[in-house]
Amino acid sequence: MGRSTVHYADNKTNNILKALHNKLRPAGTPVQRVEYIIELLLLRIFEVKLKRDDEFKELRPLFNSDHGNESKLFYHLQTIGSENILSALNKEFFPFYSNILQEARKVLKENLSIKVQDQLTLIHEVFANSNFTNNVQSGNLEDIIALISEE
Repeated sequence: MGRSTVHYADNKTNNILKALHNKLRPAGTPVQRVEYIIELLLLRIFEVKLKRDDEFKELRPLFNSDHGNESKLFYHLQTIGSENILSALNKEFFPFYSNILQEARKVLKENLSIKVQDQLTLIHEVFANSNFTNNVQSGNLEDIIALISEE
């Protein structure tokens, strides 16, 4: 049976996805690697929406210093040493995002749009059971974070 491939509209995206997959190759099964990539991409996408999409404006205060969550955004992963990334994801990021609906209620003054509610529900469901195993090498995570950060 031949190996299945997906061709993307642009080479840059295709190359980044290949690089992510290769960096995670020692990190378990192909399914686990895809899950890790999806989880990291979801963190990045959420951060971009939070910063750029006006519908997410009401959530922005959740990530300021008053609430102590400014270090829970994807960009923060680039500021910590490679030896701490795995621990930060498993002990800080994933538990926080698995409770994102409850966290959001701390800053909301009214109901969120359906679009934002759907995004938060998705995040909650994805991160409720997230855990990067020790098979994921912290040094590789630093490279992976850098690749995902490229716009």
